[in-house]
Amino acid sequence: MKTSMKLIATLAAAAVLAGCQTMGGYNPGSAGRFAQYHCSGSAPSMPDENTMIFKPAKQTCGGSTFGQRNEIVGNTFFQWEKKKLVMTANISLTAPNLSDTTIFQIASMTEGCSPASSFIMTEFGTKIRSGYLTKGSNRCAAEFDFKRARTDGRTIVPHDGTPFDLKVEFNFKGKGAFDYMVYMDGKRIDTFRYTRPAESKNNKEYALKFGLYSQKYFDYTLVVKNFRVDEVDKLSDEFYAEFN
Repeated sequence: MKTSMKLIATLAAAAVLAGCQTMGGYNPGSAGRFAQYHCSGSAPSMPDENTMIFKPAKQTCGGSTFGQRNEIVGNTFFQWEKKKLVMTANISLTAPNLSDTTIFQIASMTEGCSPASSFIMTEFGTKIRSGYLTKGSNRCAAEFDFKRARTDGRTIVPHDGTPFDLKVEFNFKGKGAFDYMVYMDGKRIDTFRYTRPAESKNNKEYALKFGLYSQKYFDYTLVVKNFRVDEVDKLSDEFYAEFN
């Protein structure tokens, strides 16, 4: 019996060393653990410790109109916390028929409601959407938020398998307010400023989510290498020049 248990432990250790870990143990960067979001259809596969592969998966969230979801989610934190985060990854997306899809979002952790901000890739460029739950009702107010976004909207995110570097700088300022700046291959393509609307319900938490989330179900392969989210003391000079 002892020999069998020892063999099982040895095989488990070998599997971890070989990169066969699950998303529940994925801990990139200094900002905390990421794991599969609870109503994603499946977890991304991990052929090695630095690579995630996302594939189409029908979401399992009840009542949602979205057709597919394969996301990971970071640790939740209180909206009144102040913190600076930097997300980085090398991405290769192959999607012959790309439909509008979110690749990252700042979720207010309110079931059945749009996130505080979604960064959306389209066949023709990018756009940013925000939403909130209004006080005294279950109505979710959402809009494409061009007023608070500075974006050309025409930068095409490659979806023919060409790899690119994604970087996002976030500044959470407390009271539900945050700014972020998106870079692709080192070039700034979008910025966004969010102040929680006075009429929004008093949501208490935020969390970062990453992965593909769309209304339409379509075929794709998203290979993500060296994904990490770090908590930092200072963001880039370009970030402060834009928002200060």
